Amino acid sequence: IIREPEALTFIKCGSYKDRPSQADNLHIDIWYKGENILLDAGSYKYNTDAETIRYFSGSQSHNTVMLDDHDQMLKGGRFIWFYWSQCRLASLKDDGAKYVFDGAISAFRYIRKGIVHSRLVIKQKGVPVWEIKDEVVGAPPKLSIYQVWHRPFDLKNKVTIVARDVNGENITPIIQDGWYSSLYGQKEKVEECSFVSSNMVIDTVIKIEADP
Repeated sequence: IIREPEALTFIKCGSYKDRPSQADNLHIDIWYKGENILLDAGSYKYNTDAETIRYFSGSQSHNTVMLDDHDQMLKGGRFIWFYWSQCRLASLKDDGAKYVFDGAISAFRYIRKGIVHSRLVIKQKGVPVWEIKDEVVGAPPKLSIYQVWHRPFDLKNKVTIVARDVNGENITPIIQDGWYSSLYGQKEKVEECSFVSSNMVIDTVIKIEADP
């Protein structure tokens, strides 16, 4: 957790000892001036249709990455996940001018052994700008990295997300409806902004527009 007077950045990077409930490793949650700018979808319901359960418990409803439409772990029945993701690296440093998080997980082991997702987050102190680098190594060449972000509709003009591939070219965002559940059994639509790259590296800058 990176705590600042106006911003809070939460990054999940862990290993499971008990049964995981969601495929959300390396998820980032951002709060700014008390508002949840980039959010976790929540749980919604435990008893609903399979597609909805997979969305809320899967990687797509979190601010992390997938391989095409594949979750980090293999979904089983009900609350079961197979091939649990595990932390390989987790480091948070303060160099005086900025915070630097460096993390990596083993994931997607049901697709191929040895796949690693690494995420570097740089947060300049006192400035509402986050630089994120996602990289996946060891994946089959036919798959692409699929980076997902979720922001409330009423804040989408306040939060800009720009992503570039390994060559520095801008990646066109895929905008569609996502879901958010703040209370059990209730859900509302949010904007789901995604970026896809076949070269397995995405550099992203998230910026919050300053209040006038």
